[in-house]
Parts: sequence; C-alpha cells; structure tokens
Amino acid sequence: MPVDLCKLPHHGSAGNVSPTLLAALDCRQWLVSTNGGPRGRYPSPVAVARILAREDRLTLWFNHRTPITDRFGRPSVQLAWTAKAVYPPPEANGIALEVGPGGRVQRVSPEP
Repeated sequence: MPVDLCKLPHHGSAGNVSPTLLAALDCRQWLVSTNGGPRGRYPSPVAVARILAREDRLTLWFNHRTPITDRFGRPSVQLAWTAKAVYPPPEANGIALEVGPGGRVQRVSPEP
C-alpha cells in the first residue's frame, strides 16, 4: 500500500515495527515520535534498521533530538543507507505536518 508518511507505532519499538508491517507499506517518509526524556529507549535501533534495509532515499522525521535519535543523523549512517534524518531546531517544540488536498502530506517541518 502506498503511504506518504507513516508514524512508527509505539515510538518505534522493535516489537511493533515488524517485517510484516513494513512489507505491507510503500513509504519513504517515517515519523518517529518520542518523549525526548532522559530515560528514552525509543526508537529501537532494530526497528529503524528494518526500515533502512527495506527502503532507499527515505527520510526519518524526529520530533526530538536525543542520544538515541542522534545516531541516525550521523553522516556515515545517512550515506550508507541513503537516508536523511531531520530534527527540529533546539528552540522548536516538535514538528508540524502540512496536509494538502486528498489528505496527502505536502510538507513536514519544525514547529516553532
């Protein structure tokens, strides 16, 4: 099924981002919603690796930059997987989706 953007279930836990789910979707943009707290355990590196292994030229949209999410923005990771990681600027409160006609995501951007 073609999907413009998919929010990872349960903050990107390995148990919820299954190979079966990924096989059912044709998606190049993935939203990773985490709490950004110091005890954050998500997203699971296994879940993100499953996504990266299935798709080329994809974008991972993070609502917070944390030590866990930061690893996916490293140039070596982005180059190796042909992926782009996008984070809100430090002064932002997350990200915003702009939805156009027909419910299609037109833009994902940092929220001021």
